Amino acid sequence: CTHAQVGSRECTYQQDASATCIATNPACSDGQIRLVNGTSRAVGRVEVCFNGEWGRVCGGGSWDNREANVVCRQLGFMPGNATTQPARYGKGSGVSLLDQVV
Repeated sequence: CTHAQVGSRECTYQQDASATCIATNPACSDGQIRLVNGTSRAVGRVEVCFNGEWGRVCGGGSWDNREANVVCRQLGFMPGNATTQPARYGKGSGVSLLDQVV
């Protein structure tokens, strides 16, 4: 983009630039994990990326604080706790990529 000199004072607020972008799922890298549908980045349902798509992780009854601690550390947080309430952060969509993670 070409532009006038940086710091130009000839622009009024009526000329402020704006944009409305189409929201899409951000691209992800294989093995990347995230927490979704929680109240912050540090809380939520665990998802993992495979082939550029986010998918669900099923605990299969064996998910506990040990696995939750690994997720928290990989995301740069202090150790955390597993949530035992079923679907506490909503029903996941898409394919279940990992099951019975231990």
